[in-house]
Amino acid sequence: RLATTSSTDALLLIAQARDARAGGHQLVRWTHHPAASVRSAAVHALGLVGDREMASAIAAALSDQDLAVRSSAAFALSQHWSWSQTDLERITLGSEIEQWLLEALQAQFGIPGLGPGDDQRQELFLARALLRALGEFQGAEGEEALFLATRHPSLRDAAQVALAVRGKNKRLEPLGVERLELLALGAGAGVAEWTLAYLIARAGVADNPVAQVLAESLLVTFAGTSTRSPDGLHARAWSIRALGRLSASQALPRLVPLLAPDVPFRFRLNAVRAAAELGRSASKVLLEALHDGDDRIQAEAAAALAAAASEEGFAAVKGDLGVAPVGCDDPDLEWRLRALAAFAGSGTEQEDRHPVLLRLAEEVLDCEGRYVRAAAISLLAALPGEHVAERLLDLAEVETDRVVRLEHALGVAARSDERLEGLLLRWLSGPDPVLGAIAAEGLGKRRGAHVAASLLGAYESSEGTGDWERRLAIVEALVAQDELSDSRARAMASDPSAHVRRAVQQARLLAAGRKATRDLLPMPEPASDVTDATWGVADVVGATVATDKGVIGLSLYPQVAPATVASFVSLAESAAYEGLLFHRVVPDFVVQGGDPDGTGWGGPGYTLRDEFSAIPYRRGTLGMARAGLNTAGSQWFVTHSPQPHLEGHYTVFGQVNRGMDVVDSLRRGDRILSVEIRRRSP
Repeated sequence: RLATTSSTDALLLIAQARDARAGGHQLVRWTHHPAASVRSAAVHALGLVGDREMASAIAAALSDQDLAVRSSAAFALSQHWSWSQTDLERITLGSEIEQWLLEALQAQFGIPGLGPGDDQRQELFLARALLRALGEFQGAEGEEALFLATRHPSLRDAAQVALAVRGKNKRLEPLGVERLELLALGAGAGVAEWTLAYLIARAGVADNPVAQVLAESLLVTFAGTSTRSPDGLHARAWSIRALGRLSASQALPRLVPLLAPDVPFRFRLNAVRAAAELGRSASKVLLEALHDGDDRIQAEAAAALAAAASEEGFAAVKGDLGVAPVGCDDPDLEWRLRALAAFAGSGTEQEDRHPVLLRLAEEVLDCEGRYVRAAAISLLAALPGEHVAERLLDLAEVETDRVVRLEHALGVAARSDERLEGLLLRWLSGPDPVLGAIAAEGLGKRRGAHVAASLLGAYESSEGTGDWERRLAIVEALVAQDELSDSRARAMASDPSAHVRRAVQQARLLAAGRKATRDLLPMPEPASDVTDATWGVADVVGATVATDKGVIGLSLYPQVAPATVASFVSLAESAAYEGLLFHRVVPDFVVQGGDPDGTGWGGPGYTLRDEFSAIPYRRGTLGMARAGLNTAGSQWFVTHSPQPHLEGHYTVFGQVNRGMDVVDSLRRGDRILSVEIRRRSP
C-alpha cells in the first residue's frame, strides 16, 4: 500500500496525523515510503507527536539514504524535551538519543578530526542539523563534539549556537581558558563572530583572571566593530551584552562609553543589560542611564537598580514622586512606578518608605491611563499592611479596565493576607475564566481543606474546552498542594481539553517516579479547530500588515506550518486583527500583537497544535506566542534580532520581507490597522 499511495495523499495523511498528535505507528510505516519527501515528513511528524516509544524509529532514519530525511530525524530527536516522560525516563532516553546523534555525526564526518576539505561537502546542512540537535542535551560527549566542531569553518556558527543554547539552559559550565582559546582560534568576520559573542553571553566566563582577560579581548574587538552588515551588528550587540558576564573591574570601563548619546539605541540598551548583570557594582553606570533620552533604556536601568536593591537607585527613581503632585501624562511615570514596586518587594525596603509609596500609589490610581494605573496597582500590591489588603478589596469592586483588573488580580494572588482569600475564592468560580485561572494559581500557594474543596468544586463547575485555562490552573494548584490523588487524576484524564489532560498526565508521571509507566503513554488529542482537510492555504504567499507606524510585508510559510497559517489567514480575512494592540514589546527581542483582549491573556477561542521546525529565528522572523505546548492562538510576534533559543520551541510561520524599520519603531499600545492576505494567482 505504501508504494501505491501518491506522495500528495501520503503527505496529507501525515499532516493530519501530526495535527491530531496521534497515529504514531502509521507514521512509522510512512518512514518506509519510496518518496524521500514522505519519509522526511513522517519522521518530522513523529518528533511532534511525542511518543517516546517511537524514538528508535526516528533514530533509524538517521541512516536513511536521503540527506533531508536524516536532517528531519535530527530535528525530530531534538524535540525530546516536549515528550511525556518521567524525569528518570527523560534522563535515560535523552542520554541514548544524544549517543545516536553523536554516532550519526561521526559516521558523516568522522568527528573528532574534521578535515579542512569537508566544508565543500553537500552534507554540511545535515551536520548543522545534528549539531543544533545536540544543543538540546547535556552529555559530556556531546559537549566535546560541539567544541571540536567549532574548529571547522563551515560548522563553527552552528556549533557555537548549540553550545549557547546549552548555556542558556544551564547545561554548560562557564567558559574556561582552554575553551576560550579554542574558540578564539576560529574568531573572524561573519556569522561565527556574532555566534561566539552569543555563546559567551549565554554561557558566561569562568571565575579565572586569565579567562576573564581572554574573553574581554575578544568581546572588546567585536563590540568596537564598525561594520554595517547584519552579522557585524549582531556581534557588536551580543558582545556588549556579554561584557556584563565579566568581573566589574574589567567590564565597567568598557560599558561607560557605550552609554553616550551618539551610540545607537540597540547598543546603549545592551550596555544597560550588561551593567544589570554586574549588580550593585554597576550602580553608577545604571544611575547615569536613568538620564538617557529613551524611556526604554531608562526603564531597563531602573529595573536593574531595583534588582540590585541600590539605595542610590531608589532615591534616583523616586525623585520627587510622592512629594510633588503627580503628572499623569508624565511619560516616565509608568517605569518609575514599576521600579518602585520592585524595590518595595525586594525585602530590603525601609519601613519609612511605605507611607510615601502608599500615598503615591493612591494618587496615581486617579490617573486615566490604563498602563499607569496598572503600574500603581503593582506598587500598591507590593506594599505590606492590612490597609493595603483593604484597599485591594475596595478596588476589586470599582475597577473596570481589563488590563488594570488583571494586574490587580495578579497582585492579590501574590499576597498571603487571609482577608484576600475570599476574593480569590469568588474569582475562582466567577464568570471571568482568566480571573479564575489567576485565582487558582494564588490559591495553590495556600493550604487548607476548604481551599482544596473549593478548587475541586470550581473544576467540576467549569465546562467545555473554552474554559481550559482555569481548569489547567486548578490542576496545577492541586498538584502544588499535593491534593491531586490518583483517583482524582484518573477522573480528570477524560477532561475535554487536551491541555488539561496533558497536565494531569504529567502529574501522574511525576507521581509514578521510577515505577513502570506504560499505562501513561501520551493520550490522543483531538484535531485543532482549523479542520479543513487541506487547510486551504496552499496558494497563500504572504500578508501586508498596516500599523499606525507604517506597513510591514510578510512572507508566509503554509508548507511549514499549514494550520498556523490557516488560522492567521482566517482571522485576517475576517478582520479579527483590525484595531488590535501590540500589547508586548521587549526591545531588541520581540514585538507581539494579535490579542483581542489587549492584555496578553486573550485568544480566538481555540488553540493550535505547535508546528515546530528547524527554521531559525533570525531578525524579522514571524512566530506564534504560546503559554505551553499546543496553546498557540491568535497572538503572533516578530523578532528584532536573532534568537536561536526559540528555534524548535516556537512555531515559525513567516518572515518580514519589508518594513523592519516599522517593526523597530513599534511601541506598546500601537495598533494593527489591517492585515491583507496575498495569494498566488490561479
